[in-house]
Amino acid sequence: MARSEWTVTMDEAGARLDLFLSEKAGLTRSRVEKLIRDGQAQVDGAQAAKPGQALKSGQSVALEVNEAQPVEILPQDLPLQ
Repeated sequence: MARSEWTVTMDEAGARLDLFLSEKAGLTRSRVEKLIRDGQAQVDGAQAAKPGQALKSGQSVALEVNEAQPVEILPQDLPLQ
């Protein structure tokens, strides 16, 4: 599990948590929303309340993301006409 942490700057103050994390982590907003709802995002050390939470300057924001498991895709022999 990879953990990343950022500090909210004055320019970023007032941003929604999901948008902030989406931009910082390079993930889609829907993926970030799921991670927040699953309890994998923290604001100032406490579990994030909701994706639309407004951030304040100086707050510490952390996100834990599970590493993607490799998927093996195998070809299938299909009869074609």
